[in-house]
Amino acid sequence: MALVSKPYTFSSGATIIAAEHNANFDTLYNDYNGNITNPNVSNSAAIEEHKLDLSTVAQDIIFSGNIDFTGTVDFTAATVDLTSATVVDIEADYIILPEQSSAPTTAANQGAVYTKEAGGQTELFFREESDGTEVQLTNAGLVNSVASNVIYSWSGYDSISGSGTSGIYVGTDQTPIFSGATENIFYKLSISNSTAYIPIIVWKWTKVVGIDTLTVNTRAWCEPSALTDVYIRLNVDNGTATGESATILAVASPTWITPWTCDVSGLSNGTTYDIKLETHSTDNSGSAGVYVSALMVEGS
Repeated sequence: MALVSKPYTFSSGATIIAAEHNANFDTLYNDYNGNITNPNVSNSAAIEEHKLDLSTVAQDIIFSGNIDFTGTVDFTAATVDLTSATVVDIEADYIILPEQSSAPTTAANQGAVYTKEAGGQTELFFREESDGTEVQLTNAGLVNSVASNVIYSWSGYDSISGSGTSGIYVGTDQTPIFSGATENIFYKLSISNSTAYIPIIVWKWTKVVGIDTLTVNTRAWCEPSALTDVYIRLNVDNGTATGESATILAVASPTWITPWTCDVSGLSNGTTYDIKLETHSTDNSGSAGVYVSALMVEGS
């Protein structure tokens, strides 16, 4: 109700009429018996916050000063507009972001940080302004890198100097030998068993969500004096996952081999595995050499 006005004023010696007397009291009774409104609350009332029930406020609230929340603040199904805020200082131990079913809408000059399910896990995302590109920030609990999908790469030299065995040489004992600081670098494998794969490059890789296939690119060739068909294989975790090239026809000069793939979808995300690049030839004499001068493995 509005501000209260006293309907009747009595003077000394006047006759008091019951209806008028009651009307004065009824005015206060009707206004303060559950009907107090904003005009009747002083600007300096300083009502203590524990006396206010704000659990079901269904209207916009405008704060012009600082707000200090010491308990739980639940903004379920509400939009919190901090448009005019210069600084938002959140000193909580953590912030919980429930999963969104889809990317939220963003207007011009806005960005959205949120969580969404990816690969069966809750991951952190960012969406650019004007409903722009959605970027996944985390992957399997790790910071997601979107700069490159290259898992491993190495490149040496293609030319053979001297007797043709310079560089990093891998014999049947799998022991690398470097012939000199000025020699070219490549891998050579000399084998005598056409069915046994021998590793020439070994590294480690941690499986992440979103990488289910490894694509292998290699540059390879055979011993010019003993041309033979060769095979190259990617071996993950000692046979847990393998990918083998098609037969590489005998070539005497460095050649990029047709890319092939290795299925790693069955590996566990977050687990680190040994990966080997292995090769063998179809020559049983031991005179055949297989050279690899470049390798690039991409994940997708």
